Amino acid sequence: MDDRIGGSNTVTGWESAAANCTQLCYMLHRGNTILSSAQVNAVLAGFRANSAASHAGAQSYRNIYANNPGDGAPTGQGITDKAYLQSTITPPGSITWTVLTN
Repeated sequence: MDDRIGGSNTVTGWESAAANCTQLCYMLHRGNTILSSAQVNAVLAGFRANSAASHAGAQSYRNIYANNPGDGAPTGQGITDKAYLQSTITPPGSITWTVLTN
């Protein structure tokens, strides 16, 4: 399975991809679609839930860009999940996540 997802009007179900693609280690949201705060929260929850996966071959990049103009800002648990990803190295030997949101 591919370890990256990104696009401009080519991806639907960003939160589903983050939750179900355990090898995902890069997400770039761009284009005319807008993610609500609830969707951004779900994306962050999905990445956090899978953060301990090996992400084979992708130990040097871990990036989430959900900062398209108009995207909602994380709220509640989403803020906690973002902070966790930015500060916790899992699995050992990898790096922390770069997480950019509005």
